[in-house]
Amino acid sequence: MHTHPKPLLSTNFWKQQILPLYAKRALKKRMKQLLSPTLLLLILFLLCTTTYGQSLAPAAAPSGAATTSGQSSPPASSPSGPTDIDVILGKAGKFTTFIGLLKSTQMDSQINSELQKKSNPGFTIFAPTDSAFADLKTGTLNSYTDEQKAALTKFHVLHSFLTVSQFQTVSNPLHTEAAANTEDFPLNVIGNGTQVNITTGLVNTTVDSTVYSDGQIAVYEISQVLLAQGILRPQAPAPAPLPAKPKKATPLNSQAPSTSTTVSVDSSGATGTLHYAPLVVSIGVALFFPFLILLIFFHLCTKTSGQSPASAPAPSGPPDITAVLRKAGKYTTFIGLLKSTQMDVQINSELQKKSDPGFTIFAPTDDAFSNLKPGTLNSFTDQQKAALTQFHVVPSYLSNSQFQTVSNPLRTEAGGDTVEFPLNITTNGTQVSMTTGLVNTTVDDTVYVDGQLAVYEIGEVLLAQGILRPPAPPPLPPKSKNASSPNAPSGSISSSGDFSDATCLRYAPTAISYGVAILVALTLWL
Repeated sequence: MHTHPKPLLSTNFWKQQILPLYAKRALKKRMKQLLSPTLLLLILFLLCTTTYGQSLAPAAAPSGAATTSGQSSPPASSPSGPTDIDVILGKAGKFTTFIGLLKSTQMDSQINSELQKKSNPGFTIFAPTDSAFADLKTGTLNSYTDEQKAALTKFHVLHSFLTVSQFQTVSNPLHTEAAANTEDFPLNVIGNGTQVNITTGLVNTTVDSTVYSDGQIAVYEISQVLLAQGILRPQAPAPAPLPAKPKKATPLNSQAPSTSTTVSVDSSGATGTLHYAPLVVSIGVALFFPFLILLIFFHLCTKTSGQSPASAPAPSGPPDITAVLRKAGKYTTFIGLLKSTQMDVQINSELQKKSDPGFTIFAPTDDAFSNLKPGTLNSFTDQQKAALTQFHVVPSYLSNSQFQTVSNPLRTEAGGDTVEFPLNITTNGTQVSMTTGLVNTTVDDTVYVDGQLAVYEIGEVLLAQGILRPPAPPPLPPKSKNASSPNAPSGSISSSGDFSDATCLRYAPTAISYGVAILVALTLWL
């Protein structure tokens, strides 16, 4: 009987032991193959979603924070990068004047630069509307110096971010960008529910609305411009002492008539002639012939002196200041000052240069000079007359519209010292007003304008402390009494503005001496 060999492993053992072992190994290997890419994909997915979630968080923050006011949502979405204060205010559409101040003082650049720093504490800005600036006294901004404009702008800026709710807990007075000195720049903010009140000691106003707020910069609309003593104080010293000093200077002017020969400016030369009148009359009665010689001499003098000014308006091409004023017909005294101080020659010479910035001249009328205290011009020294004339001349061309944007005080030809020679210009629509601290007047008319030379008529003579102060040595006029009157005409100005007549009168004694000599000779001959 043939028997088959017995298998080493039974079928049951194969199914129960071997096959499951192979199956587990194969399954584990398959799982490894499947899990490796799946695990990598899962990790990559988690990283992507985490990064994406973080990038979305800052983008959503401004939109949520900007809902503090109804007007704040448009500015929040506009800047893609750092916040720009000019863009925020420009989009609101009613802060044009305040934007101009920010730009002229470069405060906008400083704010925008600070906002780019991560460690920046932010800014709170109280922005006055254009109507707020319009409510200021006419010409206020024009009268401010650059330093005052900078202080005014900085006084509206806090270097910290404050929400409306935080105004209820702030410590007053707040420190602004104007200065740490809260005595000159006091800003007190009081929150009462939703209303925020602001006071500076000079101005009381409220926050009308929130223009913009994003957690880094807050802009609040206010209806009045914030003013403080620290802003107004730099302007006060100039006008304050000036009105008081003319009172002290008036005795000096009151003594002037004692040095002047007559009350009228035009009569100083006549007095010298009247002094010799009896002698002239006696000579004429004694003998007519010498008197006739005197008349011929005076005729020749006046004819020569009359021809000398006629040759002045000869230059052609650039404008001639004396020709311009003479054509207007009511500035003879001012023309005389220009000629005696040779200011007309200087102006005409400069106007011939192409690179010259031009001139602006405020020309007082003859009536303006007649309104001065009698003898005022006669009492002035040559230096004072020169300063008076130069104070009416600005070494740059200014049109009527440019008066609205000039920086005060204007620099004149009198000198760079604007304390001794302050000339401040303010405008109100088409009216142009000016003040020197001693005189307030207006531009009454435009005499001449050509883009190089501007001449404006004014109703009063511009006087300044720098003109009145030099007459400290008025002991000189009393000496003129002992020295007789020949020196008086050289210092006097006739109202007609023709100084050649005074020169001719100077030769009157010489002419009379010749007449006396001729009379004696004829008497001996007869």
